[in-house]
Amino acid sequence: HPQGGAGSHVKVSREPDAIPTVVLERPKTSHTAGVKVILLPTAHVSERSALDADEVIRTNKPDAVLLEVCDERVDGIIDRMKGVENDDVVVPGAVHIVGMPAGVLPGGVDEVVLLSRLRTKVGKGVSLEDLKSDAELLLRTGLFESVIVRGRAEDEHGARTVVWKEGKVTLVVSVAEIVFTVHPMGAELTSDIRFKWNVYENFVSATSDAAAEVEVMRRAGELVKVSDCASGQGKMSAWQTAALCASLVIAVQERLQSGYTVALDVSDGECITLDVVPDVALSTDRWFERIDVSLQDVLSISFIGEAARAGAGANKSSPLTVKIMNGMMTLAESIISNKLDAQDGGEIIAGLSAAFESRTSRVYLADSEVSKTMRSLEEKLHEHVPGMKRSLARYILGSIRSLITSAFKTRKQLTTAIETERLTLMRSGEVSMPPHMREVFIDERDSVLFDCLWSVIEGKPTDRPGFYHSASSTFEYARRVPALDLPADGVSITVVFVLGAAHVPGIVHRWNEACSRD
Repeated sequence: HPQGGAGSHVKVSREPDAIPTVVLERPKTSHTAGVKVILLPTAHVSERSALDADEVIRTNKPDAVLLEVCDERVDGIIDRMKGVENDDVVVPGAVHIVGMPAGVLPGGVDEVVLLSRLRTKVGKGVSLEDLKSDAELLLRTGLFESVIVRGRAEDEHGARTVVWKEGKVTLVVSVAEIVFTVHPMGAELTSDIRFKWNVYENFVSATSDAAAEVEVMRRAGELVKVSDCASGQGKMSAWQTAALCASLVIAVQERLQSGYTVALDVSDGECITLDVVPDVALSTDRWFERIDVSLQDVLSISFIGEAARAGAGANKSSPLTVKIMNGMMTLAESIISNKLDAQDGGEIIAGLSAAFESRTSRVYLADSEVSKTMRSLEEKLHEHVPGMKRSLARYILGSIRSLITSAFKTRKQLTTAIETERLTLMRSGEVSMPPHMREVFIDERDSVLFDCLWSVIEGKPTDRPGFYHSASSTFEYARRVPALDLPADGVSITVVFVLGAAHVPGIVHRWNEACSRD
């Protein structure tokens, strides 16, 4: 590599067994902080690259980490860093029950009463299990046939927090609201009612099964009568069966000893069955098919919308060449990942995990968005540069041949080839692709990556998203990461940049130019 300009220095690791790195240094001056930047060139499907990223960050404990990844990919990265159990938490700005009737239900039950019984509260974190438990509670009233639980995402100002604990990630995401959509019990109204209980064991006081049934039916009748469901007219007519079921549940529950509860079953369609069971024996399996809880649309920290997330990369209107290119990249990642039993982006996951574990002050997602890169390629195609489509076709054919060759290599051969290419690219940056394609995939992104790096070491805000350490094991995700606080006591800052090997020469070149101007 060419050596740095005035006041800069570039060092390349050359020891055979050492982790391949390029170190960029800038001494402290009267108006700039001293800086040490460690560039870690990686291959995107490489176990060795992932191990290197982990070791370099844990060893150097940098002030900031930059990763060659963008906001459009962050949800996929975070999902792979979670544990087996989903412990994510949402914090709702509002909680509603939708589908409740306007009239009076048995027992005076309304939205306010039901909301007061739920674990889900405004401003408090709730898990997926909490929401399922609340949905079960609503079903146990006897009023509802089914409950659907959904969230509405907050805007970009909503808090997005990552908690790093015991080697896994948990999300804490603010959402605009949580909505429980309820549907009334829809079974045909029936007088066939069956009770499963032991009156002497379950009831506070009862002389016989027959006497208990009479008391329950009389009380249930009173509850229905004072509700707006008794007439069976207007909009409340749809709630007649629900009112009867709820009244029976209330009437039985009022007479039970503590530790027992009543579970309603209308599954056979011809009768209502009330089963008294110990609280601890109430299985959640009985509610499984009647509950639909999903937070997939809101458990996201990315700042792009769901539609944009689904269409990231080549979209439906993209030229055929772009679609083929996108498909080829996906296929290549799949073939190599399966061969090596490693996933694409392992070095990003390892780098982010090590940064969280080391309580790194700032972690920047420094790359350009995938969708932006693909749009840039489309624009190049629309320029109708002579010979461009022909050169792209040759590149695609060559890539297909390379994929076929890779498929027949042993794991050891493929690993060796990837590591050899990694070391070659970090020194030369010579990527075998058409000039206009290189301009999009390498040169333009080099500029974005370097601009982020330079802003970081200058202590200026960047235009890239990322994480900043807020407290203990907690990191906030922001569209624009706050500027890194530069030390005023002459201590140098250390930055680790985990990036594809092909980008290293471009970063070094821009570093030298910037230091010369500085």
